[in-house]
Amino acid sequence: ILDKVNNVNEKFGVITANNYGQLIANLINNVLYNKHNLNVEKVYWAALKDTREKQEVGHFELFPEELSKIKELVFDARKTNGTIKREDAKNEQYRDLFILQTLCGLRVSDLKKLIEEDYRIDEEEGQLYYIIETKKKGSTAYVMQTEELDRYLKIVRNSEVRQFKEQYYNCRIKTICERACLNRVIERKDSTGKDTVCKPLYEVVTSHCARYTFVRQKYQ
Repeated sequence: ILDKVNNVNEKFGVITANNYGQLIANLINNVLYNKHNLNVEKVYWAALKDTREKQEVGHFELFPEELSKIKELVFDARKTNGTIKREDAKNEQYRDLFILQTLCGLRVSDLKKLIEEDYRIDEEEGQLYYIIETKKKGSTAYVMQTEELDRYLKIVRNSEVRQFKEQYYNCRIKTICERACLNRVIERKDSTGKDTVCKPLYEVVTSHCARYTFVRQKYQ
């Protein structure tokens, strides 16, 4: 359980870990501790504390003009001997990945499935959909196939970030938004849920912002 929590590639949060740990403690106590002929002491699960910043409190979307700034961001401003710096080339690829996520609205785990072609294609009333069995909720996601989505999907598939890690992805998103001067003040609750913290957008943006932007755009 602890290995899963500490592995950035695992979708295994603290709440899930505590549920599993308590279940194991209950099983040990119910099956072994209550057997009077076994010398087993009662066990307890020491609940893990979530020390991460509570960025999931107060989701926000990117405004159309902010999304345009990201799309139009030029990464060839810094060149070495006529060649774009590798760091800028990588940022450009992560920018395209972020745009792709705003176009499909998938969670990171399911975005990887889309990139890796782990889906089936179906058609309804002339519209094609990528159908993905989601990891986190075990439900089915329907991604509408559009010319823009397929263009970015092709770009990402042919880039170095097709097998990205979420931890690095979130760091790159912050860098990209800072380069795009997205410093709108975002208000959110602190870890206690009582006080309000104000930070510039580029400091608190994550991959979930792409998902939330997609939802809000579709709603509008």
